[in-house]
Formats: sequence, C-alpha cells, structure tokens
Amino acid sequence: SPALVGVLVAAGAGTWPVGAMAVASFLGGLAALGLPRQSLLLASDQAEGAPKQRSGGRLWQFWPSLAQDGAAMFTLGAASVALPALLMAMGSGAALPGLILGAASAVGVLGGLVYGSRRWPRQRAHATGLLLVYCVLVGGVGLVSVLNEAYLVGAFFVAAGSIQVPVLMSRALVVQEQVPPQDWSFAFSSLYAAKGIGYGAAGLVAGAAISAVGPTWAIITCAAVALVVALVAGVCDLFRSRTRSHPDQPRNP
Repeated sequence: SPALVGVLVAAGAGTWPVGAMAVASFLGGLAALGLPRQSLLLASDQAEGAPKQRSGGRLWQFWPSLAQDGAAMFTLGAASVALPALLMAMGSGAALPGLILGAASAVGVLGGLVYGSRRWPRQRAHATGLLLVYCVLVGGVGLVSVLNEAYLVGAFFVAAGSIQVPVLMSRALVVQEQVPPQDWSFAFSSLYAAKGIGYGAAGLVAGAAISAVGPTWAIITCAAVALVVALVAGVCDLFRSRTRSHPDQPRNP
C-alpha cells in the first residue's frame, strides 16, 4: 500500500519498497505451491476414501511451463526495476521510464489480442521460441544502452513488451493441453505462483546487481540467465513430448 511504501522509505531507503514487494511475491508463490491439490471431483474422491495428493507430485507433469513462466517474469521484473536507473544514468527525464513502461504494457495488450485471434501450430515449440525472442529483446535493452540513446532503449523495451503477453498465453495453452480439465485450477494457480516467484526473485537479484555492476549489466545478466532457463526447460519439454508420442514398442518374444 502507499502508506507502507512511505513508511519503508522513511525508515530505510528508496529501494526498501522494491525489496519488500519482491519478498512478498516470492513467499506468496512458495506458499501457493505448498497447498494440497483439490480436484473438481473431490466429492467422488472422498467417497472412495482417496487420500489428498500433495501439489508437488503433480508439478512434475508441467514443470517446464512453470520454469518458463518464472523465467519470463524474472526477465520482465529485472528490466522494469533496472530501466529507471538505466535511463536516469543516460540523462533522461524522470517521466521517461513511466512512459516507456506504459507503452510496453499497452502494446502487450494489443499483442495478446492479436495472438489470441488465431490458433498457432506446434504450441510447445513456438511457446519456447517466443520466450527466447523475448529474453533476447530485453537483453538488447542493456546492449543498446551503451550507445547512450534513450530512444533505442525505449524501442527495444516496447518491442519486448509487444510479445510479453503472448509469451505467457502460449505457455498457458500448453498447460491446458497437458493437464486434465479437473486439474486446471491447480495448474493455473501453480503458473501464477511461478510468475510471483520469478518476479519476486527479479526484484531481489536486479536490485543487488544494479548496486554491484550497474543497470546495463544487471539487465543483460538477468536476461541471459532467463534465456538459459527457458532454453533448457523448452528442450526438456519437447523431448518429453516426443517420448510420450513415440513410446518404445515392446519386442515380441
């Protein structure tokens, strides 16, 4: 709340509210993952005396999607935290970071509407591809900042924002295919928790990185870490999908 932000700033420093928000998001995501899975068929489960299944046993079914959603929000959070410091270091006005963030959010909504207007083939592969492009564009924000041109920084950030919503939508569609309908509420709650963990971790890591190496390298490093996580998770997801589609045939004796 604004009152809490004011208290934190008065008691400590301007970075305290960011840290508090990051910790709250991170802990909230961890708490959500610890909840027991409640199926929509709970009544029949109780009638049969079936024990509750802990959420961890089901997360393995779609962990690449959790990792990629967390990586996407980690990238977004790191760029959002570092962008004001980056632009101020370039001598830009105090209002410019807000304008760029607002423009990125607006084009993200438009990108989501365009993405949702059609059905896309090879959902797993292109979901991973979108996230990799997103990480590269965010990393490009840091790379072009060395030219000391604010308009290039804004252009890369807005370009990344245009696919930020489609990145998250594409992974949600993958999970919808992976998980039975009675478990959708659990699956999408887990995705939301992964987003919170990624965004919260970004606030902590990016804040420390800005102090240590500056906003330029903070953005580049966080985007690179997210890109590696996204690539590993995407490859594992595609491999698991191919293995399930073409299981080994038993040999005849």
